[in-house]
Amino acid sequence: MSEVGPIGRLGRWAATHVRVVVVVWLVLAIGLGALAPRVEHALSGAGWEVSGSESVRAREQIDRDFAGGGSYALQAV
Repeated sequence: MSEVGPIGRLGRWAATHVRVVVVVWLVLAIGLGALAPRVEHALSGAGWEVSGSESVRAREQIDRDFAGGGSYALQAV
C-alpha cells in the first residue's frame, strides 16, 4: 500500500467516523441557518458602497426613471 497524504487520511477518518461527521454537518447547518436572517442586514449599507460612485449614481437614476421596477429588479446586458 502506498503512502497516503493528509487528504487521504482525512477521507479515511471521515469514512470510519460517519456519525461524528453527520453530527458536525448538522450542527454547522443549524448554526449557520440560525444566523442567516442577520446576513442581509450585516452586509447591507455602509462599507459596501462608495458614495458618489458611478454604480451608486446609476442605481439612483434607475430608481428615479423606472418607478416600481427598482434597481434590484432591473438587469442590464
